[in-house]
Amino acid sequence: MSMRRLSAVLVLFVVWASCKKVDPVVGKWYSMTGRSWVEYFADGDVILYDGSQTTSGKWKRLEDGRIKVDSVTQGSETVEVFTVAIEGDRAVFKSSAGKSKRSEEHTS
Repeated sequence: MSMRRLSAVLVLFVVWASCKKVDPVVGKWYSMTGRSWVEYFADGDVILYDGSQTTSGKWKRLEDGRIKVDSVTQGSETVEVFTVAIEGDRAVFKSSAGKSKRSEEHTS
């Protein structure tokens, strides 16, 4: 393969890779009190910290736009579903039980 053709293939790959959209929920979200946080990763992993213990799990975006979070704490599985409203670096996560959690994202 010529150097020119290889360069063209690399450029196309970079353009293609940069077109993938990252879900806006990906990142570390702190509670407004700063005592707890949740970090969503692009690969579907999630880490939750409630101020005293850390829990890990999996998350995914549902077809209707809500977020489903599966986690295990002390051997007990928890499944929560949230609607998410994100505006700038602030978000409101509202659980299917009706509880709202206001969060602020901090990038580091």
